[in-house]
Amino acid sequence: MKRRILSIALTLALACSLTACAQGGGADPADPQESQSAGGGAGETSATSPSSAGSEGMARLTAVYFSTVGVPTEVTLVQDAVNEIIRGKIDAEVELMPITWGSYMQQIQLMLAGGEKVDVFVGRGAPFFSFYSNNQLLPLDDFLDQYGQGIKDVIEPKFLDGGRIDGKLYGITTNRDLALSYGHFLLRQDILDRHGIAVEPVMTKAELEAVFDQVHAAEPDLLTLAGYAPTAFYNQGNTFDELGDGFAVLRNLGKDDLTVVNRFKADEFVDYVRLLRRWFEKGFISPDIASETEPSTAQVKSGRAFAYCDFYKPGIETQASKICGYPMTSVQTQESATTTTIIQNAVWCIPSHSEHPEKAMQYLNEVYTSPDLMNLLSWGIEGKHYVETADGHIDFPGGVTSDSSGYNMAAGWLFGNQYLTKVWVGDDLDIWEQLEDFNSSAVPSKAMGFSFDTTDYVTEIAAITNVCNEYITTLGSGLADPDVVLPQMYDALEKAGIDKLIEGKQAQLDAWAELNGIR
Repeated sequence: MKRRILSIALTLALACSLTACAQGGGADPADPQESQSAGGGAGETSATSPSSAGSEGMARLTAVYFSTVGVPTEVTLVQDAVNEIIRGKIDAEVELMPITWGSYMQQIQLMLAGGEKVDVFVGRGAPFFSFYSNNQLLPLDDFLDQYGQGIKDVIEPKFLDGGRIDGKLYGITTNRDLALSYGHFLLRQDILDRHGIAVEPVMTKAELEAVFDQVHAAEPDLLTLAGYAPTAFYNQGNTFDELGDGFAVLRNLGKDDLTVVNRFKADEFVDYVRLLRRWFEKGFISPDIASETEPSTAQVKSGRAFAYCDFYKPGIETQASKICGYPMTSVQTQESATTTTIIQNAVWCIPSHSEHPEKAMQYLNEVYTSPDLMNLLSWGIEGKHYVETADGHIDFPGGVTSDSSGYNMAAGWLFGNQYLTKVWVGDDLDIWEQLEDFNSSAVPSKAMGFSFDTTDYVTEIAAITNVCNEYITTLGSGLADPDVVLPQMYDALEKAGIDKLIEGKQAQLDAWAELNGIR
């Protein structure tokens, strides 16, 4: 379903998806918002074991990345097809090493710390800076200038700069949904139709609450809003630039000023957790949500629930309908933003110990500019893993499903330049043009390009994270009364050192702003 892209008055940065404060974010970890279709093909932690020498003495690269659908059973077939293309272009071969989503960060950290064979890998979220501070990342500017001109041609400078730390490029973002919209909900259209309830693509939270009231009254045995432990709906009220950790943040993306504040004392946060409390008391949210282990999409698919939260992007309704098994309608209550944290949610890096950094950059350049490579990595082999339809879409071949396909990564957003991939059936054929417009229309944070050096604040961040672990599950699901719990949380945060964190981040941000002429 087509929908208009919003003009921007900005929301928040990517939820602290890799910090304990916001694990799970607004979307379930099993259903990352970037994926364009549901998939199966679960497998082991990784698919191959790396070696340095390719065929006939060619350089052998190892590309390590995560998979949200498990390790495809036929990744080696795709790897062979990729190598058929790149051998003659860069005189190298690549070994593809997907690692399951839940194990990825631990595995890549161990691989880098142990100096294991890695030539390119996906950095993600908060650990991206830790890789830098541990001297595990190679500065990429010179390699990009010499071997990555194609990448520079397809990634807008404002997005490329999101991978910079201290002015140097350490991670190359992928061309994907580089803006995020929080406050986004997906509703079962069949329930709306059954009760004659109309919704608009853009509504206020008060208007959405009125819809929930009607559905709850008409379907009292149906869970109005599905949630998933541990943080449930915590990030759907986000209106900040999280500046990495999500604790010491900018309000309204710094549009007013660059003053770093305590996220949990900001009016926007307090108002939102009070809203969640009211929704819980009305019965929209399950009283057992704190122990819920089933992803929100699965709760909808089983017929238990009416709605759930996710991040908005063009094509989200098609994606949600595939996953849930019901036609899903999208309602957005906040507008879209782009921040450094969002950019750094998926960046390709070259480790400092890479045996072939020049070849690694050449490989990335080929992927970012080659439709053949992008479609192989994203969809697999044409005729085996997908077929083209008469109207120009692609779909599974006859008799093949998402569960039986040997390669169903559906992750063009991860590999490089999603705009080069073919369009899965159900999405508009101009989906990538819509996505490009969505990205371009998002006003970047005033602090775009700033990365906080956490070196001197590791103790405080760990302590603050522990405080979040204690309070956010209940606050983020409506279980706790904010007027009772927030004062307790504030006291614990102060003891954990949040004021020191705010002061240190403010000093770094001020220095960065002065260096870059930002007022």
